[in-house]
Amino acid sequence: MKQIPKAVLTLVLLVVIGLLTGCGKSSLEIGMVETNLPGRWEASYTTFTGTKTDKIRADAGQALILEYEVNVDKGDLSIEVNHQDAGALWDVVLQEDVEDTVVLALEQDGPYAITIEGDNTGGSFDLSWELE
Repeated sequence: MKQIPKAVLTLVLLVVIGLLTGCGKSSLEIGMVETNLPGRWEASYTTFTGTKTDKIRADAGQALILEYEVNVDKGDLSIEVNHQDAGALWDVVLQEDVEDTVVLALEQDGPYAITIEGDNTGGSFDLSWELE
C-alpha cells in the first residue's frame, strides 16, 4: 500500500479548512476605532461591513431609552433592538446622518440585544441608553 506524502495531506487539509471558513459570515472593519462601555457605544470607521451586538438585561415593564447619532458617509447602517424570544422590537436602516431618541416599552424579562449592522458603510455611530 502506497503512503500519501505529508505535504499533500497538509495541502488538502488547508483547502478544506479554507472552504469551510468561507461558508461563514464575513466582516470587514477598516480604520475602526470603537469604545463600548455600559450604556454607551461609539465607533468611527472608514469602512464597516458586518454585525456587532451588545447585550443588556432588563425586567418586564421597564422602558429602554435609546439615543443615537449616526453619520453615514457611504453605504447603510442598521440599528436593531431585539429580545431573544420576542424578536425585533425596533429597527432602522440609515443612509444619511441622523440624530434621534426612541423609547421602547419592554414587555419581557431577560436579555435584550442592540445590534449594529454595516453594509459597506463609512462614518460613525454614537449610541447611549438607559433603563427606567
